[in-house]
Order: sequence, then structure tokens, then C-alpha cells
Amino acid sequence: MSNNWNKIEYKDPKYTVIKDAKGNKVINVYLKLKGEWVHFSLNPEDKGANFDTASLYNKIVSEGKVVSLTAEEEKTELSNIERISRDIKLELEVDPIVTNPLRWEDLSTSKQNEWKAYRTALLAVPQQSGFPNTITWPTKPE
Repeated sequence: MSNNWNKIEYKDPKYTVIKDAKGNKVINVYLKLKGEWVHFSLNPEDKGANFDTASLYNKIVSEGKVVSLTAEEEKTELSNIERISRDIKLELEVDPIVTNPLRWEDLSTSKQNEWKAYRTALLAVPQQSGFPNTITWPTKPE
């Protein structure tokens, strides 16, 4: 890991709704790396970067230049994250069963109806009254 974190130029730091294990909000920021401005999600707990993310994070926070999300931006970001979570469930849990004719045909009509209901309920998650702050995730069929 490089100790050149204090020489990295940055611009437009903005908090996100995502928090690390210690409760720090991740910062979306543009970093000048190798002469190019690159979008970077700065997590102080990130150990995979080739620079000291925690020190750069602390520097940016201490300079007081991080902008907070508006309530509307926060809701939009959280909505996007929850939709991605829903899409992952569809892709990894539902699609391997309902798009595979052999697996689908082996299920009883009752089980097929459970999977159809689960898929429909996942697709309807964004229409729940508390979305995106409160979500009741449907139960996956056995």
C-alpha cells in the first residue's frame, strides 16, 4: 500500500447512505489518479486500494468539504440499493428455477404457484408503502 494518500487530489466529496462496519458513511469522490479524474467510493475500511483509504477519508472529512445528501437524494440512493438487492434475489433465486424448463416441469403445480407468487412479490417490493426505508421481504419457497 502506498503512503502517497496525502498527495492525491480530490473533488466533489459527497456522503452516501452506505456505512462501513464502524458506522462511517462511505464518501463518493473524484480522485485524480495517474492524471485522470476517477469516481471512487471511499470507504475507510477498504484494504484493497493501493493507498491508505482511512487516512485520505479522515483528511477529507477533517477539511469539512464533504457534502451531505439531500433527503430526496438519500431516498433515491436507498431506493436504488434496495432495487439492486431485489434484482439480485430475482437473478440468483428465482431465475435459475423459472427459466429452466426441466427444473420447472419437475415442480408440482403448487410449488410452481409458490415460485410465481414469490417472483411477483419481489417485483412489487418498490410499491410497498414504506419503501425504501421499511421493506417486508417475501419468503422464498423451500
